[in-house]
Amino acid sequence: MKIIVIGAGQGGMQCAKMLAKTGHGVVIFEKDSRENHCHDQIDVVETSLFTDLDVPLPEGTVKSTIPTFVSPSCDSSLTVDMPEEARTWNIERKAFGILQVEECEKAGVDIRFDTPVDRLIFNGDRVKGIVVNGEDIYADLVIDSSGMNSPFRKSFKGKFGITEEPLPHEKFETRHAYYTPAEGVTPDKYCYYLNYCGLPGICWCGLETDGTVSTLIGKIGGFTDEECENAFNQLKYDNPLIGDTLLRGGHRIYIPVRYPAPVMVAPGYASVGDCAFMTVPLMGNGIANAVRAGQMLADAIIENGSVNIDTLWKYNVTYYKKIGAMCCLIDFVKRALLAADNDEISALMSSGIIKDEEIAAIMYGNLPRLEPDEIIARIRALVASRKLVGLALEYLLKGIEAFIVGATAIPRDYSPAVYEWKYKLERLFNK
Repeated sequence: MKIIVIGAGQGGMQCAKMLAKTGHGVVIFEKDSRENHCHDQIDVVETSLFTDLDVPLPEGTVKSTIPTFVSPSCDSSLTVDMPEEARTWNIERKAFGILQVEECEKAGVDIRFDTPVDRLIFNGDRVKGIVVNGEDIYADLVIDSSGMNSPFRKSFKGKFGITEEPLPHEKFETRHAYYTPAEGVTPDKYCYYLNYCGLPGICWCGLETDGTVSTLIGKIGGFTDEECENAFNQLKYDNPLIGDTLLRGGHRIYIPVRYPAPVMVAPGYASVGDCAFMTVPLMGNGIANAVRAGQMLADAIIENGSVNIDTLWKYNVTYYKKIGAMCCLIDFVKRALLAADNDEISALMSSGIIKDEEIAAIMYGNLPRLEPDEIIARIRALVASRKLVGLALEYLLKGIEAFIVGATAIPRDYSPAVYEWKYKLERLFNK
C-alpha cells in the first residue's frame, strides 16, 4: 500500500518507520528544512517510551531535575521528590527529530523536505491523496501529522465528526527561552508557577543540565506583548539565576491543551500528534503520546492488512482506551486549577489528594493508572475538604465522568454510534 504522511512530526515519523519496515511505500512531505523541522528546545519524555517501543534515544540525554510547583501567590509549594531511576529523560527535541528522520530513511521512507502540501484530494467522501506544487499525488491513506493548525483537518468542515480547530481556551501560547545563568547566583529549585502574575496557565524557571537557564511564559488563550514582558520581568525578579544573554528560543508558539479529538479518522485519512490534540492538557507536552499513537496506528494497519475505515477506527479506539480517556480527566484537572483561587490551590497542593509521583507523571506525559476504588477514595477526600468541595463538584466529578465515557462508552466498531459518542463526550466539556 502507498501511504502519505503530511509533516515530519514525532507521531507521523514513528508510524512511517514501522509501516516502511513491513514493506509499505511511505512518503513524508515536510514544509520545512531537514535542520529546522523541529523546535530547538529541551523536552521531558517518559523513560518507558524508549524501552517499550522501537524509538532511539539521542546521545547526551540526561535525567530530568526535580520539579517544584508554586502557588499563584508564591506562599506555598510542593516539591516532587523522586529518585533518579524514576525520573524522565531530558531530550533535545531537535536532536530527537533528526534521529527519527535518520531512522525513517534507514527503514526506506522517502522524506521530502522543503515541500509544502497544497491540499487534500477528495473523491466523494474519501480522501484519495494530496496536491503538491499543483501535482496530484494519490495514495491509499493520508496521515496528517501537520500540527495543531492543520489546514487539512479544517478542510473536512466538520464532516465525519472531524474537529475543525481548537477553541481559544483550548490553546496555550508560550514563550520558551534559554539564558545564561547570572554570575554568583546559586541555583535554587526548578520551579513551575501556577497562574503566575494572574495569567491563567503555567510559567517556569530552572537550571538545565547543560548549564543554561530555561524559562517559559505561558497563558491559556494567548497573551499580549505587555503581559509577556511583565511576566518575564517578574520571573527574573523572583529568580535571580536568569542572566541577561538570550542563548536560544524566545519565539512564541501555540500548542493544544485540551482533550484529544474524539474522532481522529475518516475514509482514507488519519490524524496523529498535535493535529489530533494529543498533548497532555495540563502541561502541553505531547512527544510521548504522539509517538505511542503513531505506533498504534501502524500496528492497526499491519495487523489488519488494510487501511479501511474499520481498521483506522480500531486505532482511534485503542488510543482513547489507553491514553485519551485519562487526558479527558486531566483536562478537567487543568480547568479546576485555572478556576481555583490561591487558597484552593494551596489546599490542593498540601492535601495529599494528588500525590507527588502523580503530579510528576502528569507533567511528563506518563499518565497515572488509578483503580476505581482509589478514584472513589480521592473523591471522598475532596468532598471532605471545605476549601475544595466547590472545585470537586464543578470539575473533578465531570472529569471522572469524561474518563468513563472516553474509556468505556466509545463504540468498538465504526458506525453512526460514533457520532452519538462524540456528542456525549463533547457535551461534558461544553457545559
